[in-house]
Amino acid sequence: MEPLISLTDEDRCAAALALFANADTPLCGVGIDLAGVNDFKTEAHAERFFAFILAEHELAVVHSHPKELRAIIACALFSAKEAAIKSMAPLVRACEQSGCDVRLNARFSELELQSWPDGGVISATGETAEHLRRMGVRELRCSIRLGHDYVFSAASCTTDNRKGRPVL
Repeated sequence: MEPLISLTDEDRCAAALALFANADTPLCGVGIDLAGVNDFKTEAHAERFFAFILAEHELAVVHSHPKELRAIIACALFSAKEAAIKSMAPLVRACEQSGCDVRLNARFSELELQSWPDGGVISATGETAEHLRRMGVRELRCSIRLGHDYVFSAASCTTDNRKGRPVL
């Protein structure tokens, strides 16, 4: 069994997640993220920032809510994507160690949370989808918990390619 570990911190808060995965499990990584909602409220160029981190559908979800809720929704979507990217770190390392020229070039706007507000499957489009396919990523899932000042997200990455060798 190999340990899967993820760490996160924001201001004066921190969280850690560690677990052991069996050799026969398709789970290849876990990731967590803790994001401060105030960072999204004070963003001077919020709309450009939201367009950079959110898929079109997610941007529509944000704008369908009252203005006072938009920061927490955008923060939650960002946090879920950040946790998902962290969950792929062991697979990226395994690919690098095997000498493969595969890098994770995930664009936040090309990762999309399929279920709101609690989390669920994160899908990919465009070049990001191709990078994930080449790395052997089968599924990204996340769970989101909203707080008053913070959003906490946990994600998992599964693959059929347990050895970390890319699918070419």
